[in-house]
Amino acid sequence: MCLRAPPCARTWKMLAHPEVGVAADRPLLVADDIHRHFEGLHAVDGVSIEVPPGQITGLIGPNGAGKSTFLAVVAGTLPVTAGTIVFGGVDITPAPA
Repeated sequence: MCLRAPPCARTWKMLAHPEVGVAADRPLLVADDIHRHFEGLHAVDGVSIEVPPGQITGLIGPNGAGKSTFLAVVAGTLPVTAGTIVFGGVDITPAPA
C-alpha cells in the first residue's frame, strides 16, 4: 500500500500560473531578505538565496540555525515576517505573519 500526502495547493498554483517560466538567464528561485519571527525569537533573520534552474542546492548549518524554518517559509507552510520569494519570475511570497 502506498500512501501519498495531498499535493500542496501552493505548488499547484505555481505550476498552473501562466507567468511561471524557467529561463536559463534568470534564477528559478529567489528568496530575498527572509525573516521569520515567533514572538520574541528570530528563527530566520535576513536570509537570501538564488537558485539557478537545473542546479541542486543544499542548505547546511548547525542545529537551531533556522534551516527547517527557512525551507518551510519558502515552501509556503509558514508565512514570512518580512522578505520576498520569487519562483520562475512570479512573486509567491505568502502573507506576512
